[in-house]
Amino acid sequence: MSKFVVPAELVILKRGKKRIIFNAEQINPIYFPCGGDRVIKVLGELKKFAPFSSPPEDLCPSDLFEFLTSHSLIIQEDLNKDHIKKQCIECGITDRISHQKSLYLLLSHSCNQCCIYCLNGKKTYKKSQNLMMPEEVALASIQNSFSTISDEGRMEIVFFGGEPLLNWDLAGKIIEYCEKKLVPENPTKTIAYHLTSNLTIFPDDLIETAKKYKMTFLVDIDGPEEIHNKTRPFIDGSGSFKKTAENIRKLVEAGLKVSLRATITSHNDSFMMDIAKTHKELGGESCAFVPLNPVDSDDNLLPLSLCPSTKKFARGLKEVFHSKIWPVKNLYPFNEYMVRLQPLYRNQWGCGAPFGNTPVITASGEIFSCIYLVGNKKYQTGHISSGDYPRQDVISYMLDMVNVDNRSDCRTCGYRFLCGGGCPVGVFSIEGNTAARAGIKKYIKDMACTVSKTVLTELFWNLCSNID
Repeated sequence: MSKFVVPAELVILKRGKKRIIFNAEQINPIYFPCGGDRVIKVLGELKKFAPFSSPPEDLCPSDLFEFLTSHSLIIQEDLNKDHIKKQCIECGITDRISHQKSLYLLLSHSCNQCCIYCLNGKKTYKKSQNLMMPEEVALASIQNSFSTISDEGRMEIVFFGGEPLLNWDLAGKIIEYCEKKLVPENPTKTIAYHLTSNLTIFPDDLIETAKKYKMTFLVDIDGPEEIHNKTRPFIDGSGSFKKTAENIRKLVEAGLKVSLRATITSHNDSFMMDIAKTHKELGGESCAFVPLNPVDSDDNLLPLSLCPSTKKFARGLKEVFHSKIWPVKNLYPFNEYMVRLQPLYRNQWGCGAPFGNTPVITASGEIFSCIYLVGNKKYQTGHISSGDYPRQDVISYMLDMVNVDNRSDCRTCGYRFLCGGGCPVGVFSIEGNTAARAGIKKYIKDMACTVSKTVLTELFWNLCSNID
């Protein structure tokens, strides 16, 4: 006969008389508009009887017992946790075949802007050499990646940099190759095109090409003109806002989708509502807030004074969320976490990059697992000419490092399987970096937790308000 216990890790969220309760190991929340404290008391009393075959009827009637069991607030004593872990929704590929992949091609290592938080190091990006990706590297990368896409699968080609529009001719050749060769030969697979750019350059055929092939865009706008010009000036120091804004409007007026993103630093962490409004006024398809990653590709640390305040960032996220300027599905990071709020969701990693679904190819053919890790040799997962991608030693190392079951700062957190520890790029960036002092380490840890807990908490209560 099965024995039951109350799980050790119960998460209890409170707002007034309202309660949300879930088991951190098997997340299937219950919302109590009222009366939640009585259930909490019952669960506390049941711990005294555990393990039990059936609870005392006067304490926990059978219908309540069934209800709590269905939501994993009462579980079988011999529950196989290894079986639970195998249900991880974010588990990566093991056979090198994936249903969806985003291939990042660094068309150019150079840029016409000089952002104050640029992560592209002079040494690793070899900026003095004005590197441009050769056509043969681009096509070999596409061939290799496309061969790992399953039937009915989708590969997104992301034109990236530096500034990819400095090498726009190559983008045209890539699209022509895909549309004339790969698409006809693989009718069940899909290829999509995306451009991440500062959009201060505007090729004559950009709109025509984008409309023909349904290209999407991501452009950085760090706030209203004064703020944006301070954080993202041209190389000569002049402001870039007017040119970028003008070109965004051209794309939007042509019916193209342009997502807008702000990198949040100490310069704009108090102006997140202004950023949200600016993104809306420019006609953006969506709005994203991304906190500064304080380590560049040369392993240089950016000044701690440039890092945003975690308190201001959390306050800004809440304010924008509750303003409803942007619907959840168009507001990052809320939209990313929203899809995770489903029964028994489980994510042991905060990122799918180590699984090989976001490979980044440099102009010289090096392969990295994430755009933020380009140049960091510890995380180079292969080379396009050597056929060694993905290097399993690197992949295994990365997965072990950020697995929430292995991280002391995550292991006991009730949110860990909803956030997977958050974006791990900060953890990767400072690993082994002797210059990373306590302040930077604290910022990276605190910001990852701030983003996840703020977003998840607001989403939980927002769902409950819809129930009310």
